Amino acid sequence: IDKIRKRLEAEKMELEAALSEAEGALEQEENKVLRAQLELTQVRQEIERRMGEKDEEFESTRKNMNKAVENMQAAIESESKGKAEAVRMKKKLETDVMDLETALEHANA
Repeated sequence: IDKIRKRLEAEKMELEAALSEAEGALEQEENKVLRAQLELTQVRQEIERRMGEKDEEFESTRKNMNKAVENMQAAIESESKGKAEAVRMKKKLETDVMDLETALEHANA
């Protein structure tokens, strides 16, 4: 009976040591998981921050491009009005010259 008890006690001690070792390994693995989760959270936050910056940059660029397009459209419109006014003035001056030439011919006649 003593032999059996000693053997069982030795076996119990071996099992307790194995359990303790397994618990330590489990704790280490749990710590690794926690560190990985923390790192993943940090990476996600960094990605979200960068995406936010890129969104702001894109929005700013889009606004600047829209403003540039509006300015170009206004310049084209202004140039078109100026050209139309110049054509109108040219026609009026041509008419005035013809009228003056006709008046001069009548005065010389």
